Formats: sequence, C-alpha cells, structure tokens
Amino acid sequence: IEALVLRGGTAAAASIEALVFDRDPGVRIAAIDALAAIEERSSVHSLGALLGDPDLAIRRSAVAALGEIGGELANRFLDQARHDPDDSVRASAAAILREQGFGAN
Repeated sequence: IEALVLRGGTAAAASIEALVFDRDPGVRIAAIDALAAIEERSSVHSLGALLGDPDLAIRRSAVAALGEIGGELANRFLDQARHDPDDSVRASAAAILREQGFGAN
C-alpha cells in the first residue's frame, strides 16, 4: 500500500480502493488511510459506501478520509454520516463539515 501511496494518482487509487473491501479490517483501514493520504477524489464513492459498514472503526476511518479528500461529493457523504448510529461518527462528520465552513448542526 505504501508504494502505491508514493506513486499516487488515479491508477494507484484504483488499486488501493479494491483493498477497502478486504476481509481483514486492518488491511481495510490501511487502505482507507492511504486513500486519504493521496487525496484522490475518484475514491470518494468507495469511501462513501463504507459509511454503511457494520464495523465502527471502518466508518470512523471513512469519515476521516472523506474529510481529508474534501469536495462537494465528500461533503454530501459526510452530511449522511451525521445520521450514523454511533455518536463518535456523527460528531466527527459534523466537526469536519463545520471546519470546512458547512454549518453542520
């Protein structure tokens, strides 16, 4: 994953995106973090899909990554995350939106 992050770009993001659906939660979180690091907007849909994941750590990581990548679509997913069943996910999404100037209540 680290080599792909160093390479960056859409091709690297596509390779990393496949790993966000791996069986191993550690691999998934590493892939999410890598997508955040390269800030490739083409990965926003995959990250947004993770907001429905049953694993809380995955949802938290996806929210953080969407905040790093930014943009209109990422903000729409973050707005959806403000309705997550977990308080920490909701709070994180709301804080990121506030930081970006989107008065999330």
